[in-house]
Amino acid sequence: MQCAVCRKAPAELKEYVEATADYNEGKAIPISADQYVRLEEGTFNPDNELFACTLCYIKIGMPAKPFPDRWQPIDFIELAS
Repeated sequence: MQCAVCRKAPAELKEYVEATADYNEGKAIPISADQYVRLEEGTFNPDNELFACTLCYIKIGMPAKPFPDRWQPIDFIELAS
């Protein structure tokens, strides 16, 4: 799993490390940063395990589609290779 643009894993990105720590606070079974992205990141694409971190999402112009067809990084599948 990685950002489709910068190729960083969730555990390498401060925003997800901090969000995961906040999410895990008070929970008996903590989750990983990868699990947090799967649960909470709106740009996560389960078909190719890609997402766009906030800085990269802004860099690519914050593409958007209304729910349920929200934008996902399907066009970046080559980057994961």
